[in-house]
Amino acid sequence: MFDYISCTIINPQIAKSLLTDSRFSFKSIYNHKTKQWEDGNIAVFHQMKIYVYSNGRIIFKGSLHKLYNGIYTNCAWNHDQFDFSKVSIAVDFFRDLNLDPSELKLSNYEVGHNLHLNISCKDFLNSLICYKSKSFHEMRAANLYCINGKDCYLDEYAVKIYDKGLQYNFNIDNLLRIEKKIRKIRNSGRQFLTLADVLDKSFWKECQNQLIDIIEDFIIVEPTDQNLNRREFTIL
Repeated sequence: MFDYISCTIINPQIAKSLLTDSRFSFKSIYNHKTKQWEDGNIAVFHQMKIYVYSNGRIIFKGSLHKLYNGIYTNCAWNHDQFDFSKVSIAVDFFRDLNLDPSELKLSNYEVGHNLHLNISCKDFLNSLICYKSKSFHEMRAANLYCINGKDCYLDEYAVKIYDKGLQYNFNIDNLLRIEKKIRKIRNSGRQFLTLADVLDKSFWKECQNQLIDIIEDFIIVEPTDQNLNRREFTIL
């Protein structure tokens, strides 16, 4: 269920050890917005970006799902189901770096689920009107992948729904992906969220309920008989 994460820790000793870890190929960080070189380095490991700065700050940005599949199937994708046991194994990657998940502070995260529909994803997506009172927008393709989907951005989170089988040109029919991306973490009784929280089953239940709530708040137009005239359609 958990997918993208962004988490941070400051640990100069581990930061130094990461830079010499043979698994990673670090390069200097160039900021294209400021057009300047930053005081740090970046490596990509199974699509997980690892930023290491000179002050000891370490940032991880990427998909736990893709990280797991990249390590254990050699294919960094996220079209299959990602259950609790797989997430737990993915978190072991950070422990292997001598990092305590409870010390890795989450700044944002994403939860999602793949659904196999009995209708085409295209038809379902075309039926979507809005989420709550917010209109959907067509999703933009990223990294040159094909995509057919819609998204809706709110202040603290975003909702994305798209044809997962089409995204990477997988030969999988009617595979729909629903995601909730947390942009600003509001803590309910917690001082903050850490990577260890993704292994908290009560937090899992909370996130599962959030995905269900999202689906219940979709406003969908029902299909109608295209042969109806305008008066009949209005009555209907």
